[in-house]
Amino acid sequence: MVGPLLRTCRWLVRGLGAELLENARGREPSPPHEARHDGETAVVTGATGGIGREVCLGLADCGFDVVVAARDPARGQALVAGINARGGKAE
Repeated sequence: MVGPLLRTCRWLVRGLGAELLENARGREPSPPHEARHDGETAVVTGATGGIGREVCLGLADCGFDVVVAARDPARGQALVAGINARGGKAE
């Protein structure tokens, strides 16, 4: 039960993050497969845990270059390495 619940929570957070991003830009939300932001930069504070971490992963999946801002440098570096290993771009 934990696996499906975790996937549902991740989907929900990423979906909300994408909708907030589109609303902030003043556009109608795009379907996830069409929303590409290659070369654009996103700065995420509180990025190493919970919602911040999921937002970083979701933004990287959409093509953003993600700047991870966090209090714990080790956790921040681990997240950056994880994003880069998945084919994203983070620092």
